[in-house]
Amino acid sequence: MATSSRVGLRDLKIAWLNNATDTEAVAAAYTMESGVTLEAIEASISVGNAEADIQYADDIESDVLMPDPEITISLEVKEVPLAMQRLLMGQAVKDANGVYKFESGKTPPYFALGFKSKKRSGADRWVWYYKCRAKPMDETFHTKEGGTITRQADRLEIVSIKRTHDGYVSAKVDSDLIGAPTASLFFDAVYEADLD
Repeated sequence: MATSSRVGLRDLKIAWLNNATDTEAVAAAYTMESGVTLEAIEASISVGNAEADIQYADDIESDVLMPDPEITISLEVKEVPLAMQRLLMGQAVKDANGVYKFESGKTPPYFALGFKSKKRSGADRWVWYYKCRAKPMDETFHTKEGGTITRQADRLEIVSIKRTHDGYVSAKVDSDLIGAPTASLFFDAVYEADLD
């Protein structure tokens, strides 16, 4: 199979994890976010230090344990609207005038994060990260300098971990793979692999 580099990023999807404890598979585990969209600029995904824990016995490597890696997703978007910030940060307060109030000590909810990445071949790479949580957002505001405008995009820092009930972290597929699901099957709901 020929390889093809990735040349795009689009169609970010967020689906809220309904079972916050994630201890068992449930039919309606996720609720797709339909009210607020995020326009993607860049997603950088890094796997934290996952050094093997090696046990030696009888002068040889006897056993190896691999810890769960911490996956960090740095997501740059055009803007994270206040309505989405409220949801991502687990906030619930909005007054009658439409003003959002953010409290300290709130625990952000878990969600699944999906997106498409265009490949040079014309196909897509489709991705779901199953259990994510956003960190509190840093924001940057910059003054206009005469006729020069500095765009200020928002950046979300997201941590992705394995699901408790099955240990899965993500699902990925290239759309041109023989037998690949359709885009609607993969993205209309969080894709769950049918494993034999």
